[in-house]
Amino acid sequence: MVVKRKIAAFLVFIIILNTLTLSVSASRNAAPWDTPKFRNPNLHFVPSNGALAEALAEFYEKEAHNFTSPNLFNDMMTGKSVPPLTEAEITLAKQFREVFVEGFRKDTLSRVFPFNAEYLELVLNHVDFKFANGGYGGVFSMSAGTDGNCLAFISGAHSEVFVEVALHEVAHALSPYSELLASLFDEEFRNAAPAWKAASWERSTFFIRPIYYADSVDFWIASLTSQAEYISMINSVFEKYPALNFTASDFLTARQVIMRFDGAHIVNSRNELLDISLDSFRNEFKNDVTWEMLKSFPQRFYDALMFGGEREHEQISKLINELAVYGRNNEMLLWECVDSRKNRLIRERINPLWTPTTSLALVVLRHSAGLYNIKSELVKHYDYNGDGVITSADALMMLRMVAEG
Repeated sequence: MVVKRKIAAFLVFIIILNTLTLSVSASRNAAPWDTPKFRNPNLHFVPSNGALAEALAEFYEKEAHNFTSPNLFNDMMTGKSVPPLTEAEITLAKQFREVFVEGFRKDTLSRVFPFNAEYLELVLNHVDFKFANGGYGGVFSMSAGTDGNCLAFISGAHSEVFVEVALHEVAHALSPYSELLASLFDEEFRNAAPAWKAASWERSTFFIRPIYYADSVDFWIASLTSQAEYISMINSVFEKYPALNFTASDFLTARQVIMRFDGAHIVNSRNELLDISLDSFRNEFKNDVTWEMLKSFPQRFYDALMFGGEREHEQISKLINELAVYGRNNEMLLWECVDSRKNRLIRERINPLWTPTTSLALVVLRHSAGLYNIKSELVKHYDYNGDGVITSADALMMLRMVAEG
C-alpha cells in the first residue's frame, strides 16, 4: 500500500512538473549562479568601500617581484599556445584567487551582484592566472588554460594599473562580457568616474551609465543572465523616456557602429576588416554625419538621458536610428553580455561532470518519490541547486537546462 501511494504521488508530480517546467523554462535562461548555494540573498546597491581594490594593490606590492611570465598579450590574441603554469605560477595564482575572493567578500559593492563569494571562488578556481610585471594590458581566454581551465593574463607597471587590469579580466571570467561591461565592473570597484578612453569607445562607460544608474541591481542580474534579459532590461529603462523612439537593439547596434569606427576602418563581430570611410556613413544617413558627431556620441548619449529634455531625446533618437540602420546593413551583430551558449560554457567550467538529460531528471524524480537510491558519491552530480539534498527541485532545474538546449 505504501509503495502504491508513492507511485501515485510520483505520477501526480509528473503532471505538475510538466506544467511547471513549461512556465519556468519560458521565464528566462537559468544563469550558472542562480541556485540557492550561489545566490546573493540580500541584493542592494552600496558603493564600493575600496576593499577589493586595496587588497589587489597590496597583493601587487608584495608579489610583483614574483611576476615572471613573459608578456603573453600578442600570443593570446593571435591564438598561439601558452606554456602551462609553472609551480611558482600555480602558487601565485592561488594567492591571487584567495586575495580576490576575500577582498570581494569585504567590499560593500559585492552586495549589488546576484552571486555570492562562494560562486566567485568556484569560477576563479577554473581560471589559470599568469602575471607579468610591467606594461599595461590583459587578456582572457575561455580555452587557453590547462586541464580545461580558462586563462587570464594580467600585467601592470604599477599597482593602479594592475588593479584595473585584474578587475577587468576577472569580469570577463565571471561572464564573457563585452569590453564595455568589464570596464564598468572595474570602474565601479575602483570608484572611478566614467572616463573617455582614447581610441577605445568600446570601453567608454558613458554608453551604459544612464541604464546602470536606473537600477544597478537589475542591471547586473540581467547582464549575467542572457542577452535577451539584458535587452529587456534596457528597454524597460528607455520606456521611461516618452521622447525616445529607439529600442535596446537599436541602441546596441548604433554603439557597435560608433565603437568600431576610427575614420578608416571598422571591425565587425566576425572579425573581418572592412574599409569604410566617413563618406560611406554620409551616403546612408539623411543628415551630414561628421567626425565630431561620431566622436562625441558616448558623451552626447549620456548627457541626453541624464540631463536632457524632449528636444535632446529626439535628437539622440534620430542619430541612433540612423546608426542602427547602417549597422544592420553591414551585419554588425550584437555582443554585450553573456548569451545562452556562453552561459552553458560557464556551467561546464564550474561543474564539468554535469550534463543534464531528461533521463537523469527521471532518476532524480524516482529518488524523490522514494523509488530509487542514488549512491552517496554521486550526490554532488545530481544536487544541481546546491542545497545539499536531492529533491524534485533538482529535477526541475535539470529539465529547464535540457529545454534550453
